[in-house]
Amino acid sequence: MDADAMAQPEEAFGLYRCDIPEYPDVWVRFKTTGYPFKLRRQFDESKNDRETMLLVLPRVEAWSVVDAEGVVMPPPDECIAQPDRLDDIEEALLYWLVRVFYDFWRVKLILPRKN
Repeated sequence: MDADAMAQPEEAFGLYRCDIPEYPDVWVRFKTTGYPFKLRRQFDESKNDRETMLLVLPRVEAWSVVDAEGVVMPPPDECIAQPDRLDDIEEALLYWLVRVFYDFWRVKLILPRKN
């Protein structure tokens, strides 16, 4: 995917734009498949932010997220390979990511959609 497509995502199922006023250019788009039944148990049993994010990140198709200094974070697969990178994300953005992931996975994804 080229940089222009990453910077300006089209409206799509699974796309969330950040509703935190300080982060108007932050967005995430979740994959529409790859949510096994065991994920609910794993999510409920996760004991800290890192464990939770390592469950969320494999389901992120694309994102534009910044760290606490405003620097664009690397793609999700790089953050999975180097989880310490997650320590640099602003805490409010981390909670936003988990909140919108849960909304997509447990609400939107299970509702009927148009073909």
